[in-house]
Amino acid sequence: MRLLCLSRAPLDYFGGIPKFCSDLFSCPRFDRPVLASVSLGLDSTIGVKESNYFKEIVFPYFLSFKTISISFKFFSFIFNNISKFTVVHYNHPDPFTALCIILHVLFKGKNFKLCTTWHAEVYRSYFVFSPILFAIDFLLFLISDVVVYPSPSHMSTSLLYKFGFVRRKSSVIPLAINLAPTVYKPKTRSIQKILTGEQTLNLLSIGRLVPYKGYCYSIRAVRYFIDKFPKVSISYVIVGSGPLHKRLSNLVSSIGLNDYVFFESDITESRKPPVATTGILGWLRMNLFSTWVNSLISLFVLYILFQFVPWILNWTIFAADFKYNFNGEEIINREMCSRVLDPENGGACWAI
Repeated sequence: MRLLCLSRAPLDYFGGIPKFCSDLFSCPRFDRPVLASVSLGLDSTIGVKESNYFKEIVFPYFLSFKTISISFKFFSFIFNNISKFTVVHYNHPDPFTALCIILHVLFKGKNFKLCTTWHAEVYRSYFVFSPILFAIDFLLFLISDVVVYPSPSHMSTSLLYKFGFVRRKSSVIPLAINLAPTVYKPKTRSIQKILTGEQTLNLLSIGRLVPYKGYCYSIRAVRYFIDKFPKVSISYVIVGSGPLHKRLSNLVSSIGLNDYVFFESDITESRKPPVATTGILGWLRMNLFSTWVNSLISLFVLYILFQFVPWILNWTIFAADFKYNFNGEEIINREMCSRVLDPENGGACWAI
C-alpha cells in the first residue's frame, strides 16, 4: 500500500497539523509513506527529507495569504502523481490542497482511497471568501471515502457534518490516532519523583479556548491524575482566550482545581508585540509584503487599481447619465446620451 499524506505545512513548522502528521507516521506501522506540503519559508527549491519511517517533500510557495499557501510545483505534483498512491490522507483545512485533489478527480478520475481528517473550521477567519471555501470543502468531503474527527467536540462544531452524506462516512478516533490503550507504568526516577510530590509536573497548553480543542478533557485528566496519585504536584497553565474561557474557569472551580490550573489570557504593556506586527500595519506586512514576490504582486495590483478604479468610478457614476444628459435634457433615446454627444467625457448611459 502506497500512502500519501498532505500535511498542510512542513513537519518542522510550529503548528498542530504538521506535528500530528509527524507523530502519526513516525512509526513502522506504515510502508514509508510520502508526506507532501507547501513551504511557508523563503526557500525557492524543492526540499526532500528522508527519515527512518517516511519521505517528506516540501515545495516552495509562490503566494501566501494568512495560512493559505499556493505553489504551482505542488499542484503539478498532486495532479500528476496522486493516482500512483493507494491511500491519500488529507488534513482539513487546506483549501489549495483540496482544490488540487478535486481538479485531479474531475479531469483524471479517482483510483485511490481518500481519508480526510477534520481539524478546524476556518469560514469565520476568511469570511469574505467563505462561500468559495465552503464549496471546495463540500466537493472534497463528497469525494472522501472516510472522514475522521479527533473528538466529539470537533464533530459537533463541523458545519459539513450536518449533511447526511458526511455523517455516514464519519467516525471519531481520539486524537485521530487509532492505538490500543496502554497501561501507564512509571519507570524513570524523575517520574517517580513527580508521583511522590518531590518534583512538580509542569503542563502547558497554548491555543484558542474553543470547543474542539478539548480543554475540558485535559482539565478533567488533571483531576483524575490527582485523585489517582494524591501526593502529586501539578501546575497546568493554559495560555489563550476564547468563548469558552468562563465555562472552563467554572469547570476548574467546580472540581477543585483552582490551585492546579491557571489561565493566562491577558497581555501586559511590556509583553505587547511591536506595532509593526499588529493592527493594520501588521496585517499589511504579513499578508501583502511578507516576501519580495508578494511585495511585487501587491505593488502591481495597487498600480492597476490606481490606474483603472478612478476611471471606472467616473464612467459608471460621476460622468454617467441616470436620467438626464449633461445638457439637462431627459434622455429618451441612445442619441441623447452624453457619451454619444461627447465621447471623450461622457460615461455610462443608465437611462436607457
